[in-house]
Amino acid sequence: MDSSQISEHIFDLFHECCLDMFTDLQCSIELATGPDEHVAEAPISDIDASCDDLELRVLLRFPYAVLAMTYPVDEVLDVDDSKLEDWLAEISNQLIGRLKNKLINNQIYLCLGLPENHFGVQPEQLEPEGFERKVLYYDIDNETIECHVLVDVINPNLELTDASQRGDDEVDEGELELF
Repeated sequence: MDSSQISEHIFDLFHECCLDMFTDLQCSIELATGPDEHVAEAPISDIDASCDDLELRVLLRFPYAVLAMTYPVDEVLDVDDSKLEDWLAEISNQLIGRLKNKLINNQIYLCLGLPENHFGVQPEQLEPEGFERKVLYYDIDNETIECHVLVDVINPNLELTDASQRGDDEVDEGELELF
């Protein structure tokens, strides 16, 4: 499997993670064709994960409306922007954690970085050179989010071995616990 095929596989796994996570959050989600005017000024969360064989980076740009509708409290009107920005970082953690779990089934064990939020920049300004990238847009309950998934395959001999095809138990997704 060459690096482009590995990257495409990771992009597909990330897509599955997005569908699963937002479905779990009781949101309707479907692929969108591109950005809308609300996403252009939205905050960005940047998180990375790596192992000896590859490096991943995910940039998420979510409008405050999406953060508010997915925030895990009943009265979101009382939640200030800083808490919604923390929620964006938590969504980054959740998505990269789900991707990590899916890659464990492929015998890839990632170490996760910490998310960092950015304001007033474009995702392209944060993207490292040399990574294969895919930009995915999703419609979440009529609001658009933007996800940049970046992959750098370091080991040209990397092979993905899907343990779930061998009948091994899949890693269960973690539960969200707020304290």
